[in-house]
Amino acid sequence: MVPRKSARKVIDVRQACCYDTLTAPIKEAIVGMKSNEVLEVIVNPSFKREFSRFVEEEGHQILEETSQEDGIRFRIGLKSREQDEEGKKENCMVCRGPLEYLTESVSVTCNYCAKEEPAYIRCPAGHYVCEECHGKGAYDVVKDFALSTRIMDPIEIAETIMAHPSITMLGCDNAIVAAAALSAALKNEGTLKIGDRQIVEAMNRTRKQSISGYCGLTGVCGVPIAIGAVFSVILGASCPRDRESAITMHAVARVVEAIAIDVGPMCCKSFVRTAMGVGYNLAKEYLNVNLPIHREKISCFYSKRHPHGCRESKCNYF
Repeated sequence: MVPRKSARKVIDVRQACCYDTLTAPIKEAIVGMKSNEVLEVIVNPSFKREFSRFVEEEGHQILEETSQEDGIRFRIGLKSREQDEEGKKENCMVCRGPLEYLTESVSVTCNYCAKEEPAYIRCPAGHYVCEECHGKGAYDVVKDFALSTRIMDPIEIAETIMAHPSITMLGCDNAIVAAAALSAALKNEGTLKIGDRQIVEAMNRTRKQSISGYCGLTGVCGVPIAIGAVFSVILGASCPRDRESAITMHAVARVVEAIAIDVGPMCCKSFVRTAMGVGYNLAKEYLNVNLPIHREKISCFYSKRHPHGCRESKCNYF
């Protein structure tokens, strides 16, 4: 058994009156601490969500949470250098610099697998990471959680997976999350006879057609494709089919219309959340399934990671 580390510092912020007074003492305490050390923080229960937001935004990890009469005691582990680098997949994975989004393709070579291909996203320093190498590991993270969870709320499933450090801030990892979250929720609800095979099939169809950056280049985002893949798998849609294919296209069109309102600049996290809400309505309308869904529990922790600038107050989830 691994011994439980004692906290190097204990910070009491129960008297905090706002986000700044909550986080300032914690940031001060973290200065000088090593990445393998533990910090204990005592928080007023009313600030639990704000504290969780701070930990997520800073890239730290909640190791333990204990509710007591005098407040909630959290033990947090500080991010290591490796964890800090992992959280920067929204930038160049080679040099960590900002990426360049092009309107015409250029010929590039992946720095990791040496594959040559045309691309619309590259590093100005000449680096390039292909879609497969960029999302390596994320697919398995999504699949493993989707196949094991018993949660029936698609938003809760999506939020849990998107918080994993292997999931990029922007990119089609998020489309695969959308396919997995909705299909897993439908499986767990139980009305439809959906198994693991259908979840994986929806993820694979999404993966095949979703390409990062094409939301801006063609208007086809991977997230609506994900919802279409879920309905297609469940209904058995294909080119020769009639009603099944029509419903699938209606589902995609509804999601596209809904997330089109969220652009400027585009945000994959926002699109996934919106798609889960539309997917809930579509499931009720076309599949006669009433999923539990809690939109009010959404609290976004990703604004600082957005490479193009978060919409902030213009976003429904900020």
